[in-house]
Amino acid sequence: MASSSKSNAFPSCDEFKRDDKELVFHYLTGKMSGSTVGEGFRYIKDIDVYKYEPSKLSSLHDFCHGKMYFFSRLDKKYQRGTNVERQVRGGGFWRKTEETYEDIKATNGKSIARKTLLAYYQKDQASAPVKPQWLMKEYMLLDQNDKMLTPWTLCVVYEKP
Repeated sequence: MASSSKSNAFPSCDEFKRDDKELVFHYLTGKMSGSTVGEGFRYIKDIDVYKYEPSKLSSLHDFCHGKMYFFSRLDKKYQRGTNVERQVRGGGFWRKTEETYEDIKATNGKSIARKTLLAYYQKDQASAPVKPQWLMKEYMLLDQNDKMLTPWTLCVVYEKP
């Protein structure tokens, strides 16, 4: 494998193409259980993705087929609520798109994870939010009642084609 020329050397990702179920069943559950053994884990960085503008993320991570993969922790917006804080330092924010979410199901048909599609909006103090070309797929595990199980997510960030 060739290594990256970026300062945070990250290996080439030519063979790293994963579908939703692999991202959830292998990588996200592996992260939760502490079992991060395997080649693919080196393509997913631990970064609080919700604190950075997407253009800044691209300086911290190489693209794999036009995508960046991150494990990130979720912060609740309100102590007792279920809303997630997605405000970015610098004024932007991630917001759910019209195609809000899709459940990832186990072979028995039970939903074990949720994939949410988010768009990044850049906010300027003098104007309304501007929607740039950045999207994110956010995967989170669910408990028995289809509620967020854990503060960890697996995020796939990419520019809109």
